[in-house]
Amino acid sequence: MKYSEATKLIKGLSKKYSIYNNDKYYFEIIYKSKSIAWVDKQQQLSFGHVNTLASEFDKLPYSYKLWMILAELAMTPLDKRKDERKWNVIVGNDNSGVGNVVCWEKSDSEFPYILCFSNQIYLSCDDGTFTDEEFSDLIKHIKTLPNGEWQARVAEHGKTEVKE
Repeated sequence: MKYSEATKLIKGLSKKYSIYNNDKYYFEIIYKSKSIAWVDKQQQLSFGHVNTLASEFDKLPYSYKLWMILAELAMTPLDKRKDERKWNVIVGNDNSGVGNVVCWEKSDSEFPYILCFSNQIYLSCDDGTFTDEEFSDLIKHIKTLPNGEWQARVAEHGKTEVKE
């Protein structure tokens, strides 16, 4: 199982789960702003729950399915978990202050994607990175906007590989 597959499955269980996958050492699941479980990214077959009694973990939404997803991810050899390359879609750069990058991001609102100000630190977050398939979906969305063909060419020109 790849990290992206695990993320999609876990987020499909409940909107209350979020994933922190930017750490070198752990793939971490967060519920109500608290770390609840992790999978070790340096060692196969290593995963568990954090500061949670087993009885409390059982009360989480779809806890059994969550545990099975984590177990499958932990059983996957480390070299098979890596996702495909990820991309940022940068529209422009500016040196004027905090939000010095204009880029496309995924959104949980009524719109699937938003154009926003960001900075170099946040470009590696999940919302600001796109797989090849997600990038294709973004381009389809952009083409539906006013001047969509032109905006799509700008987005394709701004497609930049995410640096780990």
